[in-house]
Amino acid sequence: MGRLAQSEPWLDRSEIDFRRITLSAPKYVGRELRQLGLEERFDAVVSRVRRGDTDIVATPDLVLQNGDRLRVTAPRARMAEITKDLGDSERAAGDINPIGLGVGLTIGLVLALVELPLPGGGSLVLGTATAPLLVGVVLGAFGRTGPVVWTLPGNVSNTLNQFSLLVFLVAVGTGAGGGLVTALAAEGVQLVVLALAVSAAHALICVIGLRTVLKFGTARALGGLTGSQLNPAPYAYAMSKMPDQRVAVGYAVLFPVSMIIKVFVAQLMVVYF
Repeated sequence: MGRLAQSEPWLDRSEIDFRRITLSAPKYVGRELRQLGLEERFDAVVSRVRRGDTDIVATPDLVLQNGDRLRVTAPRARMAEITKDLGDSERAAGDINPIGLGVGLTIGLVLALVELPLPGGGSLVLGTATAPLLVGVVLGAFGRTGPVVWTLPGNVSNTLNQFSLLVFLVAVGTGAGGGLVTALAAEGVQLVVLALAVSAAHALICVIGLRTVLKFGTARALGGLTGSQLNPAPYAYAMSKMPDQRVAVGYAVLFPVSMIIKVFVAQLMVVYF
């Protein structure tokens, strides 16, 4: 049956090596894993992709993002070439494509100025909040167009999320604080009871719909609930209690849809009611 090995074969990395390599080469960002051609060019295989704190199974049609960490298994002699080809630079992984960001913002702001006429003499305007959001959703679905990458690196996106949350909370707090005492003194009990009833009904309907209709799990349903509220504060609280990427996925799915619906419904109510 052969001789007894003096060492553990699966620990021998003299010929076949494996390591995590950070994807920072702009030419591969927004492309499918199969388009890298690692197996054909280097006889290498990617088994896992770590994005943020989540490990993803490396399927051929997986679209890669800037900063993804690829678990690469390859001949030891080719590992340096593969590392150079993929970039493996933490600094470069945080670089923003100024053309993609600038063009996306410009299209969003131009779309915000467009007025859609409504029957009855009114008009519908997306506004400077909803229009860039809608454009971002569409461009994000494309990932990249030729050399232009439309998505932001994960670490940059997380930083902007935290900063925008702080700005939002400061703006809401300072804006609402002035009239809080007056509002509570006039109709304090009624407002509190009404707010609790509306919030509870919204949460119940939203969670039941997400679980039964869209078949969301607990984490995604929780993220979807916070996204439907159009408030980053509940999302931040949910992530602190359940640090699961599926919460972020649910939030990302429901937030833009809820924002667009809110803008449309609010303007229709002003025109027709």
